Amino acid sequence: MIESVNILTMIILFAVYVIFDILYGWYIIAVQKLNAGLATILSIMIGVVSAVGIVKLADNPIYSVPIVLGGGLGTYFIIKLEKRKRAKEEQKNDVKNND
Repeated sequence: MIESVNILTMIILFAVYVIFDILYGWYIIAVQKLNAGLATILSIMIGVVSAVGIVKLADNPIYSVPIVLGGGLGTYFIIKLEKRKRAKEEQKNDVKNND
């Protein structure tokens, strides 16, 4: 099983699943904001990326390692990004309220 692992494939899966979880985070935000168009597009993109992961996992379960790690990093990144965005929005609102 380990003999058939391709390092390049693992790196690509890691990067793809970082992006996957970022897309998934944006999807959740779009759903919360009731933005049907954006949520639909993101849902389609998520489905395509998921299919790639499923196919690779069927080839070799070891590929779950970069998928899980990439997903974790993607989640971390999107939450940090959203927190920064919300903090900036709050700061703008505070400045408007003080004027």
